[in-house]
Amino acid sequence: MKEQDKHSTCAMLLAGLDGIQNKIDPGAPRDFDLYESEEGKQVKQVPGSLAQTPGALEAEHDFLVKGVVFTSDFSRPISR
Repeated sequence: MKEQDKHSTCAMLLAGLDGIQNKIDPGAPRDFDLYESEEGKQVKQVPGSLAQTPGALEAEHDFLVKGVVFTSDFSRPISR
């Protein structure tokens, strides 16, 4: 497993645990084409390019370091 795969897996697990701890309702399952339907255009997307990724990491920095998985300098050097 590559390093970035490990990081993304940890971030997804943190998001799931955050949803459980904060009792966030995930909503009803969606059954539509994300790429072709009007409903799909309403769904929040991940960064569309590598250039957008540092900004997204910076925006989620406080969430990522809330646990003990990521250190406080995890996203800082990338966004400089």
